Amino acid sequence: MSPLTTRQLAFVDAYCADGNAARAARAAGYAEKSAKVMACRLTKDNRIAAQIALRRAENAAKFEITKEEGRSDRRNIERDRDGA
Repeated sequence: MSPLTTRQLAFVDAYCADGNAARAARAAGYAEKSAKVMACRLTKDNRIAAQIALRRAENAAKFEITKEEGRSDRRNIERDRDGA
């Protein structure tokens, strides 16, 4: 498996920071006209998807975010919003 290019790594960085693939493609230097198409292609690339998953896992561990904490936070927000 070949390593990711500099531009592909930039896409991974931008996508992990923003969560929007088209904006990440533009930020990584892909052409405005083809950003949506490239974003689709990039997110379907198994090497890139694996790198994104790895980064997300690292970030979750770094910030000690678990699914249960996320659910708990969401329930608290909903409760506060509903005035309970």
